Amino acid sequence: MDFIEVKNLSRLGRSVWTNSEDWERSTLEVLTAVSLLDLAEETRTERAAQLLLDRARGSDSSRGNTQNRDLWMNPFYRLNVDQRFVLAALHQAGWSYSRLSRVLGLSVGDIEKIAWNARIQLTIPAVFPAFLGFRGASCPSYDPCRPWTQRFLDEEIQSKRDVLFLQNHLMSCDSCRRTLEKSRELYYEAEKKVPAGMEGDSIAQSLDRIFAYNPKRRISLLEEFFRGAWAFLGRWDILLICFLSAWAFFGLKKH
Repeated sequence: MDFIEVKNLSRLGRSVWTNSEDWERSTLEVLTAVSLLDLAEETRTERAAQLLLDRARGSDSSRGNTQNRDLWMNPFYRLNVDQRFVLAALHQAGWSYSRLSRVLGLSVGDIEKIAWNARIQLTIPAVFPAFLGFRGASCPSYDPCRPWTQRFLDEEIQSKRDVLFLQNHLMSCDSCRRTLEKSRELYYEAEKKVPAGMEGDSIAQSLDRIFAYNPKRRISLLEEFFRGAWAFLGRWDILLICFLSAWAFFGLKKH
């Protein structure tokens, strides 16, 4: 697996799991097993994410565990597993709504709702964004469960025409501009509370070393070696030097 993807998955696991032993064991087991599957890189990463998420959901049932009490004082860990996973993937790994949709088996709209609800839970009562002011006929539709302001901040508005419309509209519409500013406050306030999960980097480095020795990688390296050796020995001048060196060596041994 690509090292960047392995690092992202390890960080996601560290951000989502409440039990460090479960996180380390599950991450090592899942990523090592998935790395051997004959899948495209993107598919392999998403399959690993699905398995890690399923395990984290099971691990999360032990919220009353004594060793996790301090951790549950952190508001991020009072979110459910899916909310933690979505926010960590968006803010730390830079994953798209569509990738999260495939991993969680939900619609993109559902991913938006999960993300927005989680962000609100992390920031209330400090910030509560809603549409501010009068909404005119040209204003974009504002769904309080999955507002366009979140898509704008997550850079998930796919149409360039829609992006251009919003940019022009915001320059002339005070209500939409104030609404976006309030949403931006929530967005970055929530981002501060999403753990970086950098403890996962050590696991990622260990996994990268493991992958360097898996059977498929060894076969690939051997093939490269023999191809290089054949190309080297296939040259007539190199063959002549090898022949003369061997003749001189065995000739000397006889004397």
